[in-house]
Amino acid sequence: MYKQKILLGLPVLSLIWFAGSIILAGLNYPNYSHVSQFMSELGATGSPHGFYVNYFGFIPTELFLLAFVSVCFSVIPRTKKTVAGLLLISVYAITLGVAAVFPCDFECSPSDPTLSHNIHMASAFLGYLCAIVAIFIISSEKWRFVK
Repeated sequence: MYKQKILLGLPVLSLIWFAGSIILAGLNYPNYSHVSQFMSELGATGSPHGFYVNYFGFIPTELFLLAFVSVCFSVIPRTKKTVAGLLLISVYAITLGVAAVFPCDFECSPSDPTLSHNIHMASAFLGYLCAIVAIFIISSEKWRFVK
């Protein structure tokens, strides 16, 4: 029962931490628009609070997600689909952590991107792709392990 509460709590905590970080950072970024700008701009080089957004916003979010995956491996049956899906969620979390360590350039649309910007964009692309594939794989699995 304890692991099930953790299993439910970690992704919710990750979401709340993520949303809270984005909202707070957006409120403290002059003229930032959640509708028309990338959230990566909040942690970009030269942004008002980039270091804090990346290291106290994005990275903890991904650590909560990795903890969720770890608990999943100890609770749910290990079928090919669940293992593949959970590994892809791990790749998502790790690559988004990499994207936080290597922020994009100011406003995330440079004419001459730095190495950090290129690493950020490549890791974020890979991470989001893995997350989408993970959702399809896990949702296609029969939910026989949910009671």
